[in-house]
Amino acid sequence: MTSKEIADLAAWTANAIQSSLKMSGRKIDDAGADIIREYVQADLTNWNRGENITVEKSTQLGQEIMARRRHETQTENEVFISMSVLSSKFHEFVEDQLRKRAAEAKRLAATMPAIKV
Repeated sequence: MTSKEIADLAAWTANAIQSSLKMSGRKIDDAGADIIREYVQADLTNWNRGENITVEKSTQLGQEIMARRRHETQTENEVFISMSVLSSKFHEFVEDQLRKRAAEAKRLAATMPAIKV
């Protein structure tokens, strides 16, 4: 993924969380949505750099961001809960993406003609 794709996906995720909570009668203010965006962007960037993503690393990243930015939002609990859910699910997302990449590489290797050097 490019840095623009990561930024777009992170913004979309934060907006989707904000919208879904609004529909359920709860809310995350814009500052809280930006905290979530930063968290998702940082986690995706770390994964894109090839770092091994674990639940512990994602949780630690979320705690660091919240410690630094918690004073910016009035909806701290909702933001923290959302980031906790994301950190618990991000590892599964990474594993799924790696399986898809491996399957695609295997499929391409089987269908591509051999190249003589």
